[in-house]
This record gives sequence, C-alpha cells and structure tokens, in this order.
Amino acid sequence: MTGRVRAWTAVCILLLAGAPRSGARAPVSTARVAWTFRADFSRGLSGWMSFPLAQDIGFDPSLYTVRDDGRAMLVRDVEPLGRQRLQLGVIRPLECIAGARAAVELEYALASAGQVSAFDLVLAAADGHRYTALLPLARGLQHVRITGNQLGLPADGTSIQAVALIARVEGPRSAGNDRLSVSQFIVSAERRPEVEIVSPLLERSEPGPAIVAREIVRGGSSLRVQVVASSARVELTDGSGTKVTEAGITGGAASISLGADATPGLWTAKVTSGPAETNFRFLVLGAIPPHPRILITEKRLDQLRRGSPYAGVRAQIHRQAQKLAGDITYNVAAGANIAQLPAGTGLHAAFVGELKSYFNVLERYANAIAYNALDYSINGDEAALASARRALLTAARWETWTPPRFTSHGLHTYYEVGVFAQRVALGYDLIAPHLTSSEKQEIARAFQRHIIDPTVKEYFLYNRMPLAASNWMANSLGGALAATVAVAGDDRDGGSEDTGALAALTAAYEQLLDGLFPGDGSEVEPAGYENFAMQGVSWGMAALDALGVRPRQAEKMWAGF
Repeated sequence: MTGRVRAWTAVCILLLAGAPRSGARAPVSTARVAWTFRADFSRGLSGWMSFPLAQDIGFDPSLYTVRDDGRAMLVRDVEPLGRQRLQLGVIRPLECIAGARAAVELEYALASAGQVSAFDLVLAAADGHRYTALLPLARGLQHVRITGNQLGLPADGTSIQAVALIARVEGPRSAGNDRLSVSQFIVSAERRPEVEIVSPLLERSEPGPAIVAREIVRGGSSLRVQVVASSARVELTDGSGTKVTEAGITGGAASISLGADATPGLWTAKVTSGPAETNFRFLVLGAIPPHPRILITEKRLDQLRRGSPYAGVRAQIHRQAQKLAGDITYNVAAGANIAQLPAGTGLHAAFVGELKSYFNVLERYANAIAYNALDYSINGDEAALASARRALLTAARWETWTPPRFTSHGLHTYYEVGVFAQRVALGYDLIAPHLTSSEKQEIARAFQRHIIDPTVKEYFLYNRMPLAASNWMANSLGGALAATVAVAGDDRDGGSEDTGALAALTAAYEQLLDGLFPGDGSEVEPAGYENFAMQGVSWGMAALDALGVRPRQAEKMWAGF
C-alpha cells in the first residue's frame, strides 16, 4: 500500500493544475488480458470522491448515492455560495491499461443554475499524461460511449491510475444547486494477467488494489497456496516488508513454511506464473492473550487496585460509574428509535440538532459500560458488574447503531459508531471472564453486525476514501479493531473470531496511517482535526499491539505526534 496514497494525491494535484503533462510516455506491460469495470452504486461510494476534493473528505455532503426507479446512482450536488465559477466533478482511482481500443460507457444527467462551459471525461495516466474527451452538455439523461481513439490514447496502451468527470460552470446562480448524477459507468480496457488462486480464500478491495486472505496463519506454521496453474512461485515477505522465503508450486498446490520465529503482522504473498502475478496480504498471529488485552493490562489494573496514590482515582471511578448507571434506562427499543431517524434525500441534516438525541444515547451507554466495567475491575463492585453486563447486552440487542441518513446514501457506517464501539469493546474486554458463553456470542454477533462488517465494507471492500486521510476513518477503524480483538478467541464455535475481518481491517488501518501521516512530522487534515484522529488511531494501535502486530507506517505516526 505504501506509495499508492501518495500517487493518488499526485493525480488529484495534476488534474487541479489543468495542463496536461508533456514528455515521453512510460512503458507498459506487454502481457495483458481484457478487463471490464462496472460501477455499482448500490454498494455505496466505492472509491468515488468529489472533485475538487472536499476540505473534510470524511464528511462530504455534496457527494452521496440515491435510488431512482430502483436504480442506484452517484450524485454530486454543489451549492454555488456566491462563486463566479466552479468545477463540478467526481474522481476515482482506476488501475488498468487503456489504449485506442478501450472504451468508456456512461449514463449521466447534468443540471446547472449557471452556464456549463465544458464537461470532460478524463483518464489520468501513471506517467502524468491526461487523456480527455468532451461530453455532451444537453439537459436530461445522456447515454454516451467514448472510445480510446476519442480520448487520444496511444494505440499500444498506457497505464491509467484514475478517472474523473469534470464540468466547468460559469456564473453559477445562488438560486439553485449544480448537480451531476451518474447512473452507469463502464470501462472496457486491459490489465496485467493475475494468477488464479483457489486457496486461501481471498477478499479484494473494489477500488483496489488490496487483496487479503480470510485465513489467519499461526506463527510457526505454513501458508497453503493452491492455484489453477500447474506451476507457480510464491515469495513471502513479513509485516515489515522483509523477504522471508520463496518456494515453487508444482501440481497446483504447496504449503510454504513461515519459519519457527515468524513475527506477527500482515504479511505479503507474491504469486507468479509466467507473466501472471497476484499479490495478497495474510495475517500471521501468535497466541491470543487473555483478557484484559485491548487497552488496560492486568498489571495496570493491579496497580490501580492496590496503589495508595490511586485511592482518589478509585473513589472517583466508583462515583462516576454509579451516576452513569443511573443515567440509562437499559432500553432495547433505543435501537428501533435510531432506525426511525430520518433518511432524507441526502447527507445534509434536515434540521439543526437532528442527531443530538442519537449522540446522547450512544454516549451515555458507552460511558456507562466502560466506567462500570472499570469500577468492577478495580473496586470489585458487584452492582457495577451487573450494570455493565446489562448495558452491554442491551446495546447488543439494538436494531442498529447507525442512523439511516448515512446508510441510505452510500455510507455503511458513521464515525460515532466507531467512537461508541471503542468504549463498549473496552467494557466487554474487562468483564468477559464473567460473561456466559451465550452472552459472549450475542455481544460478538452484535459487534460483527454493527461495527466490524460495516467498517470492512466502508474502508476496505468498497473503500469510499482512497486518500485515507480522515478522522472519520480513524475512529471507525479504531472501534472495529478494538471490537474484533476484544472478542478474538472467545467461544470460536459461536463465531466470535472473524479472521477475514481482522486482516481486512489491518490492511485498511495501514492505508490510514499512510494517508494521514506524510512522514515529515505533520498530519494532513485541517488544523485541529489531528487530535480526534489520534483518538481512533490510538485505539487501533492498542488493539493490534495486544496481538503483537506492528503495522507498517507506524513510525510515520509516531513522528507526527
């Protein structure tokens, strides 16, 4: 993943600069196969972002999805706000090889309160060249097919990194918004051939190019690789990027030993067969430590229990736990109330304070769970244990943790769900030894349904934020990682350990660190956002550290803080 976020940022800057790059084209692979990309907006934003980029890419209310006559479509809806001219566009990473025989087929509608001077389809090449074709400006639904010849693509093809649709509006009036709707987007091009892998089971990020194995490999064991080809080679590198071993595959399958001292982390397998190549990541783990593990160790708890300097802290925790336990009603119907919040026509709130009651409910429950679990762990208060258990099971039985305004318009989760899950996971981790097997399973299923699966969809499978530079992403991943690690190894027969999710979340977390921290000691968000981002980053780092996993790019994060 290293370097891809930087390259993607460079593409955005190049498009903003306006002038196409001149000079020689970079060579492209001669080995290639036909490949087709079809945008599926029913899965959410799936890598599409506003162009120009929003200041806060975590929450960009000008970009969302809607359904019209049963069809999902992408919408960019911009309020002019007094500007004399604006660009109304969307952009997405798209890695392929495109030449004169390539084609882009799209269906769109463009409506503006001003004068649209141009509407371009742009393919951004890896070597900096831009290939552009003008699109019709007529009102109403347009169905257009643009060929590689029309784009000016070279006959032998070039490596493409991104695609964009950009309309230029002159004199937009404040009386109405400027709106671009895209209901179909298909690219027919080529890609380098891949090795078809039968085992392990792989999951691919749709915006690409990340691929992870669902199977966790234990340290000291082997990775079994089965391919369709009769022969192949496999090269393994560990979580730090150091090459460990390589081996040949004959007869379609092989087991490659990781070595007795294999370090935990997200490893990489490079599989080649002739000109074909597939790279995937797989998670290597050792033994899962006992509870508590995600933030507070048993050693630290013992210090807080026994240390005379902490007497005041113990009393304060107890008082706060009692107060918070009394502030909640243990209402299972609260989840149904969340589901009844307005979905609306877009991401903008219908009125000021629309989510105030939602935040109040989640914050009260998260704090009650965490404080009462901590009170029991430090002070041994049985009433606190009962309160923490009851509140945990109440939240686990909620219909949803996410307001429908987000899930109805292209998002799979909301940052507050991650913030909520961080403290709920801590509470579970502290009192897990005192829960029954069925209670653990119920809570684990709730984590899976409400935070883990939605976060995997949001930031890995259908990654809505390829730049990965957002405190929203940080807190969602922090909560999902905390929840996943908190229940890992607990009652596996009940489904409490989801191996594929942990690998996908770790891959997304590494992308987050790469996107947030350029390595020069800074953090790329607007000033002040870094504190909230660090909250989520800390929960994710603590959860992975409990498993002995040190993600790539961690050093850049330390340099930033």
